[in-house]
Amino acid sequence: MPLQTQVVVDIALLVELDDGLVVRASDDGTLRFPGCVPGPGESALAAAGRMLRAVLPEQAPARPAAARPPLSTPADTADAAEAGDVSGILRFAGCVEHTDHLSPEHRRKVLTVLYAVTPDPAHYRDQDDLLPDLFLLRPHEIESQATLATVQPTAVGRAALVWWSEQWASWRGHAVEDAEPWWTMLRKSVRTLRAQLTARSDVLQGEAFRDAAVAICALVAVADGRVDPAERDAMIQSIHSEPVLAAYPRAELEQIFDQHVARLRLDLAEGRRVALNEIGKVRGDSTRSWAVLHFGAVVGRADGFFDPDERRVVQEAAEVLGLSAGRLAVQAVEE
Repeated sequence: MPLQTQVVVDIALLVELDDGLVVRASDDGTLRFPGCVPGPGESALAAAGRMLRAVLPEQAPARPAAARPPLSTPADTADAAEAGDVSGILRFAGCVEHTDHLSPEHRRKVLTVLYAVTPDPAHYRDQDDLLPDLFLLRPHEIESQATLATVQPTAVGRAALVWWSEQWASWRGHAVEDAEPWWTMLRKSVRTLRAQLTARSDVLQGEAFRDAAVAICALVAVADGRVDPAERDAMIQSIHSEPVLAAYPRAELEQIFDQHVARLRLDLAEGRRVALNEIGKVRGDSTRSWAVLHFGAVVGRADGFFDPDERRVVQEAAEVLGLSAGRLAVQAVEE
């Protein structure tokens, strides 16, 4: 008899307060983020707004952190009135699919949508201002027994960790059954990385980002120390096909790329130094820095392979940007 499968959508709220995230402990000690299931006809954003008012009843409205601006899309705007006056500060923080096994014969697939918010310190400063059943989990306190890795469901905790460390919304889906699971996961990875870049395209502007993105493409193209005309044309096509660079003139992107390649061919060490210097110009800007690394991973994987030389290039770029290579999604195919 086949297993009965049910699909539901729920909401998880990441309340960032006093260098921690607000969690709730169930009777058995399991830690979960405050959350709820949207009601009939209720959007995910509206449900998140309802949950926010329940978790922070004195917050009307809440306030986003200045360094962490909310993303705004037409869909967000359309749902704003439905969500209420707190909707403007809810930031989309991720989306993850996971499975709940309700019984040996019954399971359900869950799509959890994460929203993040930073309360106004005039109302909420620390744990003492929270409702009695809530407390703070501080990811940076390594001596603590509770970490984001202990939050359930595990997939949701991992998505929260990506948001906490990178301030980058992540998408994690169920693996697709395929005769070649490694290739399936690789394709999914490219789709995920590209979706993350596209979601941030409104803030990935300016010559510094353009130059850094093209520079990492050139480094990936010459990662093995050479590039032939066919590889050059394939990389140019990859650059032109990326929505995040669609606003820039094609001829301009090609010129910058070809200049890097010519320099790398003439003197590999000097060419690498110049390209890494261009990448370093976005250092200090977390959004653009992570975008450059994700972009390098996209173009590196576009041909179905992400070999050690290409991974090394992206990891060197991470060092130039002052980011932790240990958190790079590019280090694991399934990410």
